[in-house]
Amino acid sequence: MRVVTVRALSLIACGILLSYEFWKAVYLKKTIVFHEEQVEGRESENFDEYSLVDEYLLTSNIQDIENSATQRKRKRTVTQDCHKRKIKEIFPLSADSSSGINSYAFRNILVSDKHQLLYCVTPKVACTNWKRVLLVLDGYFNKPDEINSSLAHNFSTGYFRKLSDYSPEEISLRLTTYYKFLFVRHPYERLVSTFRNKFVETKYKTFKLIYGKYIMRKYREVKNITNDIRYIEGEGLKFEEFIKFIIDSPLEDADFWNEHWERIDRLCLPCLVQYDFVGKFESLKQDADYLLRTLDVADKVTFPEKPDVHSNENSNKLMKQFFKSISKDITDKLYELFKHDFLMFNYKKPQFDIN
Repeated sequence: MRVVTVRALSLIACGILLSYEFWKAVYLKKTIVFHEEQVEGRESENFDEYSLVDEYLLTSNIQDIENSATQRKRKRTVTQDCHKRKIKEIFPLSADSSSGINSYAFRNILVSDKHQLLYCVTPKVACTNWKRVLLVLDGYFNKPDEINSSLAHNFSTGYFRKLSDYSPEEISLRLTTYYKFLFVRHPYERLVSTFRNKFVETKYKTFKLIYGKYIMRKYREVKNITNDIRYIEGEGLKFEEFIKFIIDSPLEDADFWNEHWERIDRLCLPCLVQYDFVGKFESLKQDADYLLRTLDVADKVTFPEKPDVHSNENSNKLMKQFFKSISKDITDKLYELFKHDFLMFNYKKPQFDIN
């Protein structure tokens, strides 16, 4: 079994989870080993002292100075939530502080060795466009608009390598030396986007046949549902049924937790991987352009414009529309599942006018 040991990850995770004294030790390149008594319940009282130093703040551009301040604030918010959690909560379900982490846990992180980048793929948060950008940067294409979505998502082409494809030693090296970034979105808006894209507004049957049929059979009290042509084709799934399925899914079963509705906390492990950049869907174009300038590649590629149909305002309205028929009991349970996606990325728990 290929595992990344806790010792190998210490240079990354301790920078987030431990106090300022340990943080300084990381920068002195000392080896630090995880101990639960060291990390559990520790506060980040001195984190602001470190956050005043921004190695990428080398600009006279006022907007980029503000962008840099926003990044420090976002990363500090992630750190503060991570500090409050027990160590067993932040490790992948198949790992712990003594056995290490299987390489498979890093399967959602794409690698650009050419530019020394690690990008954690978060479905329904402009991940297709970020894959297009990486394909251009790595020299496979000239412009993002030359790349259709099917090609961007097709890993069989060999264009992309996942971090999990590397040896534990190679993973540790990249986690400690490459520039790491991810983009996040309001958890409920992301779920609505997933539901519409995979079960409603799509010509593809994959999700409908694999998940739609199973969910309808589980939550509908109709004896002859198996004879219903819409059921046979996986059509007609209700949003409430989809949400109930997520709530009832076993936490340890990856077959239930597809990446399109899995929590970003589990997809990207932000309490273990110290991301250099946290972008948001709500400020997508601004954050994307700033990131490309930060990486000094803005002259090589431009982030594709976001279609108006997916504007922040529309996304928020759709969320309220879909959730207005969901009971408070269900939304409370859903919030508990996605709580750390809310807390780490500073999203407020919405209050809906229930019908």
